[in-house]
Amino acid sequence: MTTLQALVCGRSLSVLSVSGPDDLRTAFLGAIQALSAEDERLALSLLPTAGSTAAELFGSWARSVESSLIPALSDTPRAAWMRAWVNARPPIGNTFIAGEDPAQAFAEWIEGFGRRLEGFGAQVVLLLSDGGSIPVDLRDEAARAARMLDSARVRLITLESGSRPLFADDVALAELDCDGWHLPLPGSGTRQPRRKDRSAEQLRWLVEIAVMMSWNNEHTSALAAVGRASENAASPLDRAYVCLHEGNILARAGQLREAMASYHRGLQYLTDECARVPPLLTAGLILGVAACGVAVKELASETLCEIAGDLSRGEGNLVGVVRAEAARGAALFRTGRVAEAQRSWRWALRAAIGLQERSVRDERV
Repeated sequence: MTTLQALVCGRSLSVLSVSGPDDLRTAFLGAIQALSAEDERLALSLLPTAGSTAAELFGSWARSVESSLIPALSDTPRAAWMRAWVNARPPIGNTFIAGEDPAQAFAEWIEGFGRRLEGFGAQVVLLLSDGGSIPVDLRDEAARAARMLDSARVRLITLESGSRPLFADDVALAELDCDGWHLPLPGSGTRQPRRKDRSAEQLRWLVEIAVMMSWNNEHTSALAAVGRASENAASPLDRAYVCLHEGNILARAGQLREAMASYHRGLQYLTDECARVPPLLTAGLILGVAACGVAVKELASETLCEIAGDLSRGEGNLVGVVRAEAARGAALFRTGRVAEAQRSWRWALRAAIGLQERSVRDERV
């Protein structure tokens, strides 16, 4: 399956992690490039993956930005001013020094670009496409650098083919942030646990462990942990919550039909036995059914994705909206509606990186 995860770093969107089959990743890359071509506020740079040390890797990233991002800012009068501003004194280009901590040095260096372009309403977006060629130690350094970025100025998109994303732990936390476990209290703008008894805390703890294990490819242990969580599910709402994460874990393990069955069980618990149906939990279950349906090529899922997106939008959950619209794009792509898929992906990207000004329905017209 292809996922577009908006990672939450400092309570704001800073990284998008996209993984899946080569054809979907290639198509999604096309959407990114098309967005860059049509919106001059997007300053896009494709990062190389070569380098045997952190200094070499980040040095190649800096050279790539200098050679591709700055020349790209010269096609329109507005972009020409942006380019001139980046090169104003003191210049930003040709000044990267790796020093003792190359990851921190690069984060600070690229922030310089972001600060220069901030007044133009521009977004610096770094695109890293990795088929597994970056060594493990350098992957960790790349992730550390990305976590230092100020998402108001610079964002990173990763396109990966491996089963463990570069930001596996962050993706897991973003997934947990969208599951509806924390609900707004009546009359309050704060998010609090829906209850504080010991069994609920243990249930949440087991689910968090299971999700983290799953994103790190420990699927057998993850399923065992979520099985123990189900033993602590004291209500239909709890059981639906466990079904959501059990389905997600099964899907990541490649057991798509079993995952669909788990999502369906969760929806059954909600619709038959719950007095109040939580929108985010419902959206997650519906989106799981849709994503698995696309993967097994047995379900036209774009309408389900729209429903999940509307539920997340109603709760003000941008992460959920972005994930739903990206999944809708994958569903459209799998049914041969490539142009519509590209529009969905471009909308999701605009929303995630802060360039969105219209509703998704306006975009589809």
